[in-house]
Amino acid sequence: MKYCGFDVARMGNDYSVLINITFEEKVRVERIDFFSKIELMELCGWSIQIFKKMVPDKTMVDMIGVGAGVYDRLREQGFPVVGVNVAESPCRNVEDFKNKKSEMYWNLRGLFEREEIEIPNIPHRNKLTAELSKMKYTYDSKGKLQIVDPEDKSPDFADSLALACYGPIISARVPGVVMF
Repeated sequence: MKYCGFDVARMGNDYSVLINITFEEKVRVERIDFFSKIELMELCGWSIQIFKKMVPDKTMVDMIGVGAGVYDRLREQGFPVVGVNVAESPCRNVEDFKNKKSEMYWNLRGLFEREEIEIPNIPHRNKLTAELSKMKYTYDSKGKLQIVDPEDKSPDFADSLALACYGPIISARVPGVVMF
């Protein structure tokens, strides 16, 4: 299966990052693309060109803020997008995670611990690994794990990878049915 994670930004200091992975025996990062200071409809056009080359089975789009508009436009164009609001409740283990973002990153952490993910020496790899190394977590007063973003900059590359690797989890979820 091919999944994409799409962390969307607009005109500030953050990046719009699209990471393509394949998910077979291991997760393999195939491609990392990013833009900064780009208007949303141009960003949609850029991503469509990448989707035509990579042909993902599903793309997880961060729907908080400006990502909702990109999700809507890509969906309107017939692309297989899944909107992910990382602030919502997790898909599984609701008692363990504060939100979907926590669940996404814990899933990503597990992939690294089990050596089930490969990030080959491709363009922008260093940006991704630098952000991943800055990620931290803590627990809230209810004992739920929560992710702490670095203070200096939004982890756009790391978020995009976490979204891509979350694809199999969120795709298996059936609305209204507790599966785990």
